[in-house]
Amino acid sequence: MNYKLGVILLIDLCVLLWQNSFLSISPYELNELSSNSFNGLFANFALSFFGNENIRFAYIILHILSNILLYKISIKYLKNNAYISNIIFNLTPGSLASALLINPAGIIIFTSLLLVYLAIKRQFYIFYGVLIACIYIDKAMISLYIACIFYAYFNRLSKLLILSILLMFATFIMYGYDFSGRPRGYFLDSLAIMSAVFSPPLFLYFFYTIYYISFKGKKDLLYCISASAFIICLLLSFRQKPEIAEFLPFLLPAIPLIIANFLTSFKVHLPQFRAKHNVILFFVLISLVISFLFVIFNPFLYRFVDENEHFAKNYHLNKELAKELKSQGINEISVRNDNFKVLEFYGILPCYQNCKIITPCEKGNININFFAKEFSFCLKNEI
Repeated sequence: MNYKLGVILLIDLCVLLWQNSFLSISPYELNELSSNSFNGLFANFALSFFGNENIRFAYIILHILSNILLYKISIKYLKNNAYISNIIFNLTPGSLASALLINPAGIIIFTSLLLVYLAIKRQFYIFYGVLIACIYIDKAMISLYIACIFYAYFNRLSKLLILSILLMFATFIMYGYDFSGRPRGYFLDSLAIMSAVFSPPLFLYFFYTIYYISFKGKKDLLYCISASAFIICLLLSFRQKPEIAEFLPFLLPAIPLIIANFLTSFKVHLPQFRAKHNVILFFVLISLVISFLFVIFNPFLYRFVDENEHFAKNYHLNKELAKELKSQGINEISVRNDNFKVLEFYGILPCYQNCKIITPCEKGNININFFAKEFSFCLKNEI
């Protein structure tokens, strides 16, 4: 493995482990744990293997494996510059979220990259096996099967075409889809969310890359996966509010295409005519770095915004609150607490008699220092 990739992965791993140290489980993630979905089963395996504090380790490991696959895929497009894909990939907010949050995104990214890698290596029997297994992962895999239909059509792969069509209809039957709705203004909302996942300048170049390859480039599986998810999401946005999370994980694997398209355009111009490319590169890198720093250091925002206005409030403080309660000998609280389910995840038991309720307050009997800001909670008798 290239030493540059090793350094990138080491830095990325340190950042993710640090993030894991203060992230609490959210109500949404608890719902995933109680579901019968593939991600629910994966999360419960992670819980039993790594424990409550480190349940995110499984997703971090999956993220590292995705990085290795991305590097191997990028060699085809970027040769010795393949490691650049990993740098860009790890700086995107969407990649960071998929590595830390208990949702299907990390599994979908890994599976998409695995299929692309198998296609490049022409390991079609393994490819077909993974493709069939994907039907059990998530209903979002409908985008993957549509992508494989187009890929098979463009490359005249009749077996893959038939299999993909069958799997697409099987996914429709298993999960069901609603295409109803009236024309509404969700198109711009969808674009805004997608741009936040990439960072706005990088998303604009992603859009340009998909457009360029659609008319002039080679339509390989990597292109088909990202383009299909992108186009389907936009088409649905004209009539309904789509589940954006079902499409976003298919967009990030396109990063090697974006970089390859940029470098090709950059190299065909003489140095004196590369000013436009330098400006684009500057804005893309600056926006990525700012977005990355904003996401990883978001707990410091509590010093400037109200607690209830913080975008990641559901992922903070509950782990620390449970530890503080235990340190004060409080092992049971009322089930009427809004965050009881989360506290129960960290070992706080339900109370059925003479119970306490915890509420945020200015000066309480429970104080938590979280990233240089003190949070107070009042422990009151249940009425």
